[in-house]
Amino acid sequence: MAWSPRESDLIDEILLAAGKALYLANRFELKCKRVLHVAHLADIIRDDPVVALEQAVAQLPGEKKLYDTLAELIARSDTGVSQERAATLHKARKARNDIAHESAGAIGDLWSYEVRSKIDALRNLRPKVTDLASGDAIVSAWVARIESPGGDPFTLAPDYSEQAVNWVFAHVPSEWLDPAWTPDHRSPRTIREAVSYVPWYSRP
Repeated sequence: MAWSPRESDLIDEILLAAGKALYLANRFELKCKRVLHVAHLADIIRDDPVVALEQAVAQLPGEKKLYDTLAELIARSDTGVSQERAATLHKARKARNDIAHESAGAIGDLWSYEVRSKIDALRNLRPKVTDLASGDAIVSAWVARIESPGGDPFTLAPDYSEQAVNWVFAHVPSEWLDPAWTPDHRSPRTIREAVSYVPWYSRP
């Protein structure tokens, strides 16, 4: 018997968005850890300008959870994080956790006929990606400054966050993300209807 969920193409579209969102979530966490490691390394070298690189690296603290990493970054005076930006970063952290642990599974049983629940899962993903992208813009600017020391001040494109969100959902039909839109779909009610079921969505 072939392994083919009843709404294979619909599920593929949603999982593609969820996978892209998960990539952004993982990169956000890695960027935060990288920035903090560089900040710690700078502290060590400032306190001992002649320290060997191997010794400096050996003094670096171990990895922390994302919450603790962000808390330390926000508390540092050299990052200049305002209260507004701190709130943006913590919203991004919460979005990262939701995306990593819940978003893909929210589409439910792959064998289900429930199209509406799958569309709802996709819609619920979008604001989380928006929050994540807003925080990622802040951290990405820090990373860029680290990679270009002494260069011109780096500024992200004004629509960086919007571009990230569009990248995640660009393949999705726009109406799927519109809360006012309802899919024209009815689950089969009899065995005969189930046997002759035609998927609600087929990729063009």
